[in-house]
Amino acid sequence: GYRTVASFPLRYREAIIGVLALYHDEVHPYEAPETALGMAFANQAAIAVQNTRLLEEAGHRAHQLGLLNRIFTRVATSLSPRDLFDALVEELHTTLGYPLVTIRRIDGGQLRDVAHRGYTGLQETSPISVGIIGRVARTGQAAFVTDISRDPDYIAWDPRVTQEVCVPIVHQERVVGVICVEVFEPNLRPDDVNLLTTLAGYAAVALEKAQLYEQTQELATTDGLTGLLNYRAFWQSMERELERSMRYGLPLALIMIEIDKFKRFNDAYGHLRGDEVIRMIARVLQQEHRAQIDIVARYGGDEFMILLPHTQKTTAAEVAERIRRAAEATPLISAVELASVTLSLGVACYPEDGKSPDALVEAVDRSMYKAKQQGGNAVAVANTS
Repeated sequence: GYRTVASFPLRYREAIIGVLALYHDEVHPYEAPETALGMAFANQAAIAVQNTRLLEEAGHRAHQLGLLNRIFTRVATSLSPRDLFDALVEELHTTLGYPLVTIRRIDGGQLRDVAHRGYTGLQETSPISVGIIGRVARTGQAAFVTDISRDPDYIAWDPRVTQEVCVPIVHQERVVGVICVEVFEPNLRPDDVNLLTTLAGYAAVALEKAQLYEQTQELATTDGLTGLLNYRAFWQSMERELERSMRYGLPLALIMIEIDKFKRFNDAYGHLRGDEVIRMIARVLQQEHRAQIDIVARYGGDEFMILLPHTQKTTAAEVAERIRRAAEATPLISAVELASVTLSLGVACYPEDGKSPDALVEAVDRSMYKAKQQGGNAVAVANTS
């Protein structure tokens, strides 16, 4: 073996960052000149090592800044949190090289996968009560685990994992999800925690933007009194459904509803009572249509519309009659004396009664007017021309 070993500290700004070791097969006493030379080499080596570290760190920071810029741009331009989360895990995985990345959102007592990279066979949900990721979701505190073998909450997924960082996504002072990365080499640093925390803030902003957008869309398309679609949203739905029916050769039925003698009631008992009647009819319509299929809208005033995709005229007429009976049988919860509310309903259908939105609405309007001429509380079906 070696007979002599000379060790010189690699010192940079009072901190020892390494050691220069010189090995000799024979006994080799070091005199002052050789010792001074060894120290000089060690000093130069320390500078080289530190410069290499700084260069690597600069490259790492450049990658981080580029990532933050791209994600910030995505947040500013996208209204879809899912698109943002997918882009985020892709950047963390490919650009920064985290081998395992996942974003999970809280769904009741579960953590549901939103986006991930690097995992195979990852379960879609996991209990919020287990794992480091579950602890972060419950407590809202980031976890920087430098040795997963010493954390009792760690659940092994890949035997190569040595470290893990999880940070909470906090929206309106509530934890709504978690970003988590796992690595094979023990090279995570506090900077990684800071980066993920910043990205979690971006994710929270994206969620808030999407929520505000949904609220704005809802206000733009929803009738404030009944919660049904409004006039504008009805016409958008009408054009969309008619185009689909024309493309695939499917029927599309339309029911128009008007409350009988509503103006007289409004004048006699006031608009607040009139609003009660409108809300009551809206509830009847919501109960009597096919959820997720039919489209119910307040057309204006005391008029309502129902679009029934893939529905023949005879079936639509049966639906209209069921609505008429339901409205007549529903008592109005009011202090005034009113036994029931009755409706006049018209029915028309594409293609026989009209092949454009305007033509179809005109046909159903004529049918509804015919029901009113018969004294109301009736259903009238358009005659095929």
